[in-house]
Amino acid sequence: GIARAQDKLLTLDELYDPTRGVNFNGRPPTGLRWLADGTAYLQTKFDPPTLALQLLKVDGLTGTAAPFFDAAKMEAAFAALPGLSRDAAREIAHLPTYQMNPAQTAALINYANDLFYYQFGSSSALRLTLSPDAEVGEEFSPDARMVSFVRNNNLYIVEVATARERALTSDGA
Repeated sequence: GIARAQDKLLTLDELYDPTRGVNFNGRPPTGLRWLADGTAYLQTKFDPPTLALQLLKVDGLTGTAAPFFDAAKMEAAFAALPGLSRDAAREIAHLPTYQMNPAQTAALINYANDLFYYQFGSSSALRLTLSPDAEVGEEFSPDARMVSFVRNNNLYIVEVATARERALTSDGA
């Protein structure tokens, strides 16, 4: 059944009463996404001490929340990549959401016109593409061994393990 706190309708006067009114301050939850196991979901929250977004894993039954991954470790992994600044690495490690592989153990990140791969908990990140042209529409293959994307109206695939890229089309149409 439906739980009911009251049997009366809430009026605008009650909502906006200066002493009893509803407090509309605060941020609504964002980035909610159930994990594959169906027992927990991901939620993005702003962490005031670090002034950064944090992706949390929340137990669906208890509401207990813990970081989904070690953001400091992810930041260090990206900072170690040539061509990425410490600020860029910090931004990547605190995105509101990530495009994940089907097992939800790794992320595909499109940043500064290139694609990157990060296995959660890993000490290293991989640059999958290095091109001045933008990649769009990136997706993991069902087995997560490949990533497809579009660049200059052509379809490409890149192997995650080797970062070897191959064009599937070449006519730009």
